[in-house]
Amino acid sequence: MQQEQSNQFTAAIDIEAASPTDIVAIGIACSDGTKVRICRKVQWPTIDEKGCVVEYGDFEKRCWNQYWSTQPKEVIEACKTNPLSHKAFAEEFKKIVSGWPDDAVIVSDNPSFDISACDWLVYPRHPIRYSSEDGVTGEYRDIIDVDSAGWMIPPDMLPKWKFTHVPEEDADMHLAKYFFLKELKESMTQLVSSVQINEWTMLKTSFAVLRKIDCTEYKVVKSTSLVI
Repeated sequence: MQQEQSNQFTAAIDIEAASPTDIVAIGIACSDGTKVRICRKVQWPTIDEKGCVVEYGDFEKRCWNQYWSTQPKEVIEACKTNPLSHKAFAEEFKKIVSGWPDDAVIVSDNPSFDISACDWLVYPRHPIRYSSEDGVTGEYRDIIDVDSAGWMIPPDMLPKWKFTHVPEEDADMHLAKYFFLKELKESMTQLVSSVQINEWTMLKTSFAVLRKIDCTEYKVVKSTSLVI
């Protein structure tokens, strides 16, 4: 999917894993249209002729039984493409991350799992939200959790994104979700800034009563607009 262009470089990451710390493949989709998949050489489960697992290899039993065993063959084959040794896999990913602009925005649907696993992969490099390996120079990058952000929006307002579990394709969907939510935020900001003072006072009161929101932080500016 071709993403809309932005002045700020944005990269979405999606991983497929064998366990909480063992990455199988990383998919990356960037706002410049670049899409990348890198796969790690792992020991895949041994399946007998009856379809039963004889040996789980590098895969956590629960992870295989609940997730991988339900995936179509195409997804598994995609994650086996040109696998790299662990060292080469980590170095390739570090090279990609370090090549992004200092102020790059990183997008994920589950940063606590995906980004944490990536940080573990690149150690002793500083976590990937640091633009430099030593963490001393460079910038501290934003990481956007698009699933949590999307949870704040009524479901019927959200497009139906299609996820395939091929990592770079899912990363592309995370990027699409990010741009959609960013555009929605900008539209809502314009809408709120155009609300008249008396209308906003009524809305603010309704929110405080119905949602128990503390409205003391809202400040009115000029005579016809407001800022939150």
